[in-house]
Amino acid sequence: MFRVFIVDDDPNFRTLIGDLFRFQHDLPTATLEIITVASAQEALTHPDWMQADFLIADYRLGRKSLGTGAALIRLLRQEQRQLPALLITSEQFAEREAVDPAIVAALEQENTWFLPKHELGWDTLGGIVIPVYENSA
Repeated sequence: MFRVFIVDDDPNFRTLIGDLFRFQHDLPTATLEIITVASAQEALTHPDWMQADFLIADYRLGRKSLGTGAALIRLLRQEQRQLPALLITSEQFAEREAVDPAIVAALEQENTWFLPKHELGWDTLGGIVIPVYENSA
């Protein structure tokens, strides 16, 4: 089972990303489990958290969370293996380095991708997730 955790405080976006996985044809859905949660705390207390194979986290997770998806990814990396992760944001940055060059550079070195939400579609998402899925099999 390939487990994808989607952590975003926007329920519409959690649904959108989940649907991208459910309705594409590049991954066998019988071996795919999509788990959506609204906060870092929900992710960290979910019974399947330690079995996650891929993480998609919003850059800003709201007041009730750890603050950023980057903080969640760093915490996760302290707990377990180098989980592949995609950090997404709805903020309008001209360049992704405008977020924080140090964070982006560090995350990319740790098998993490950064992507503005407006660029997220199955072509982009699949291009990131499919190789991770194939390497996990």
